[in-house]
Amino acid sequence: MIICDLCGEARDCLQKEIEGKEYDICSECWNPFALLGLALGYFVSKLTKRIDDAQIEITFTTILAYGTFLLARHLHLSGVIATVTAGLVIGNFAAKTAMSARTLTALRSFWEYASFIINSLVFLLIGLEVRLGGLLRAWKPILFAIAAIFLGRILSIYMLVPFSNLFSKRIPFVWQHVLVWGGLRGALSLALALSLDSTFPYRDQILNLTFGVVVFSILVQGLSIKPLLRMLRLTPESTS
Repeated sequence: MIICDLCGEARDCLQKEIEGKEYDICSECWNPFALLGLALGYFVSKLTKRIDDAQIEITFTTILAYGTFLLARHLHLSGVIATVTAGLVIGNFAAKTAMSARTLTALRSFWEYASFIINSLVFLLIGLEVRLGGLLRAWKPILFAIAAIFLGRILSIYMLVPFSNLFSKRIPFVWQHVLVWGGLRGALSLALALSLDSTFPYRDQILNLTFGVVVFSILVQGLSIKPLLRMLRLTPESTS
């Protein structure tokens, strides 16, 4: 539900632009929203510091995730930014100062399982929405979309990584090939496409393009990443 709500917010932004309404993304998405998530995340961090019970602390993080989003929306703020900020506080502050090792293990296991369930549901929903005939007829636009995504990935990696190497730990050129090929797409892209209203212009085409790109990403890129690592001699067996 929260994934659909988060994606719904992105949908609302797009619909406002299509309808020609003024939409200031800076004022809509930044100033007080991160502060709300920061405050709520800090409050829950202090609560978890007083409690050493994994189940209760997991419950607090669940309430924080959805509660922050709902409160932000009620205050006409960005639920996306507020929720992400609260999550950053929990992951970087509470996890280090307020949670035991046993709680951290349980918390990570819970959210990994929750992520698995959400991913499964998203793929199930996209399977119900996408028509195979329409997907096959859209093979040319899908190939164009895949090419455009790879072009953007190539430009961003090969042009920006050398610049970032000047200020941080160096990423070898051979690993940049892996970064280009390893840009997998999945549940988030599908959830954003699914959240579009049935009256949204070109919704079916967007679903077909998104699903086609994700299928290529999983079946082609995902299954070929290990052979690519072997070919580039980046696996232990290839270097030995």
